[in-house]
Amino acid sequence: PAGGEAARSALYARWYRHPVADVHAASLLDRLLKAGGAVSLGVLTVGAAVLSGAVGVLSQVDSSRTSWWVLGATVLVLIGYGVVRRPPGMKTSTLGSSAAKLAAVPRVAVQGLLLGLLAQVFWCGLLAFGLLAVSSSAIPWAALWWTFPVIGLLASAPVTLAGAGVREGSALLLLGLYGEPPTDAVAAALLVSLAHLLWAGVGGMVLWREERLFARYQDRAASRTISVVIPALNEAAALAETVKHLRVIPEIEEIILVDGGSSDATRAGAAELGCRVVASPP
Repeated sequence: PAGGEAARSALYARWYRHPVADVHAASLLDRLLKAGGAVSLGVLTVGAAVLSGAVGVLSQVDSSRTSWWVLGATVLVLIGYGVVRRPPGMKTSTLGSSAAKLAAVPRVAVQGLLLGLLAQVFWCGLLAFGLLAVSSSAIPWAALWWTFPVIGLLASAPVTLAGAGVREGSALLLLGLYGEPPTDAVAAALLVSLAHLLWAGVGGMVLWREERLFARYQDRAASRTISVVIPALNEAAALAETVKHLRVIPEIEEIILVDGGSSDATRAGAAELGCRVVASPP
């Protein structure tokens, strides 16, 4: 998650000129809204499962195996929090102010939570369709429906790659409680991982297209509408670094150095750097 948020923040900051810290704070809020959707679905699922008596089937699970699952999930969460560190330029106050802005617009916050919940329902449905595709026997939907959100929640561990590994293991354990063959449970979970990879491919094509559009924008001559004027006197030592920073701004058409009678190599250096040199009185 940290790598994905850092990459997304860099792209938005580059394309839309937003401060990196602000965009990264928005990425963290996005993850919090998704987590809120997952927790909401989990609460609804557990409540409905308790009322219907479906959770009683967990008594069939071997206690030692369950303990290992709980221990493994705890370790993953702790490692995840250790890996996700605050990036350079990201202040706690930035995240706090962003959260305050989101809380000030409850309608947007509620919409974000609902979209997070909808995304979780979508992936649960995908797992159900995957199981339907690979199963050769009748599936007791009324009894095992609650396992899909739980599997999705376990697959959201912070250090997994789109839930790979954890989703297959949890599907093997929970769906096995209802007699689903291990091969069917794992195959259904693998189909969900395949869907993640397909969407990543779509995202890669969109990114490639946006990169081409961005490069075309940078190369457009019409966008170069700024002339930079540098008044200088004996600035040969600092001139090259200044011009280097200016050259990366695509809107700059020309750099004009106005020299006030330098006794060093300011004029010659400016000419070598491609600047237009103009002499004036000190």
